[in-house]
Amino acid sequence: MEKESSRIVLDRDRLEYYLPHRDWALALDSVTYDLEIKDRLTATKKLSATDPYFKGHFPGNPVLPGHWQLELICLAGAVLCGLMFPAQNGYPILTSFEGMKLRRPIKPGDSIEIRVAFLRQEIIHRNTHYFLSGAIFLNGKKASSVEEIHGVLVT
Repeated sequence: MEKESSRIVLDRDRLEYYLPHRDWALALDSVTYDLEIKDRLTATKKLSATDPYFKGHFPGNPVLPGHWQLELICLAGAVLCGLMFPAQNGYPILTSFEGMKLRRPIKPGDSIEIRVAFLRQEIIHRNTHYFLSGAIFLNGKKASSVEEIHGVLVT
């Protein structure tokens, strides 16, 4: 973990603390968290033609599938929840999402930025629920977004 003034930068090794994913499923390269703006973070991913997400989608013209774009946003959101609520034990699991929009194709070789924002936390039937929003940016332009992600903390 690298700490620059009011920012924390997590590399892939440090991300394993916040996410149960391993190997190719740990799909983020790094996360930057600003200690002064605690309700959002930015993650990065450099995509390669050898990434398994592209296999068969589509032969000759590979495009990152929409469900993997949602997964990248959810992974970044899970890290944000872990950073905001370090005393809570477990991982948030996606239960629903609303308002997903896919605007630009993401291809092998692209470097993307994933931005997530914390909306609220609720206790429902004794379970902790998180609500977030997120977007993926490609060359500074929004490539995809989701208005609201809902996850429940699983221990």
